Amino acid sequence: MEQFAYVATHDLRSPILNLRSLTELFAKRNSDLLENDPIFERLQKAVNRIDDTLHDLIAVAAHRKTLDESNTEVNLNFVLDDLKEDLALQINHSNDKIECDFEKLTSFIYPKGHVRSILQNLISNSLKYSSSNRKPEVKISSMKEDEFVRISVADNGKGIPPEKIDYIFGLFKRLDKDDNGKGMGLYIVKSQLESLGGKIEVDTNQTQGVRFNVYLKEQMNSNL
Repeated sequence: MEQFAYVATHDLRSPILNLRSLTELFAKRNSDLLENDPIFERLQKAVNRIDDTLHDLIAVAAHRKTLDESNTEVNLNFVLDDLKEDLALQINHSNDKIECDFEKLTSFIYPKGHVRSILQNLISNSLKYSSSNRKPEVKISSMKEDEFVRISVADNGKGIPPEKIDYIFGLFKRLDKDDNGKGMGLYIVKSQLESLGGKIEVDTNQTQGVRFNVYLKEQMNSNL
């Protein structure tokens, strides 16, 4: 993955960007030839798609390098307050209601960046795939379960077809081919969890929404 990231950054991105610039230049110079417009439009879309894919693969490679992040005390209240600021526009736009219940478990030892990334991906998905038939709601809770910290993120959105549960965790896999998602979020969530002995489970009902149960294996504090 590191080798790929290097090659993609240094040997592939540059010619792709040059190709994008050339197509834009030719489109401007031939703007009076209307019959060329569909050709240039298709070229630009193809170049943009390649560039976006390379960008996403580089992001995945960069994510893999952060899996050794050090452990620290994670306070879920602080993490959620921080995330709500980042997701403020999305929350206000959809008028979502987010409820948090961390009374059973508030703090634990884990790489903070992983927890933030996991929750951001799951909450963002809940906001994105809300149902048009009801006011969106997202409920987040935590508890200790055996050797794991279990965090649940439940919504009342569209739900997921049961036969697609394994599919959604694949790289670049999307339920709806027409949405603007990259199909990376759940892949990254699963990778982060499994890298530290955790797992993720899905309960879904297409009339009531979906619940993601995240199991984080609590770590030893590396600062001790």
